Amino acid sequence: MSYQPVWAHSPFKHVQYALVRNQKQMTALMGDKTDATFKDSTIPACVTTWRVINDKTYCVVQIGESWNWNIHYLMSTLVHEAVHIWQSIKIAMDETDPSDEFEAYSIEDVFNKLLTQYLESE
Repeated sequence: MSYQPVWAHSPFKHVQYALVRNQKQMTALMGDKTDATFKDSTIPACVTTWRVINDKTYCVVQIGESWNWNIHYLMSTLVHEAVHIWQSIKIAMDETDPSDEFEAYSIEDVFNKLLTQYLESE
């Protein structure tokens, strides 16, 4: 069975996000929402964010080939991208000073959902 990306939701549903591995998945995920192009293959990962589509914020984590990544590189990359999604969540919530615990739990939640999607995509 091939991986089909699905939208995850941030706490309070301010942001929807998903992980894709190629252009076909990006197109399937975004549909007619935007002209979404998969990242340049020279970078290992990135988050593309659309802030206003139907009054929502969408973030797409793009990870290409990763067969040669060790577990440390994979985890640090997913945490890095989770922080970028958290930054979009803060903007969407109009939050300037979240509590340390809210921030930590939010990043943990995003990371866990990204990790699950990554493992499903392998």
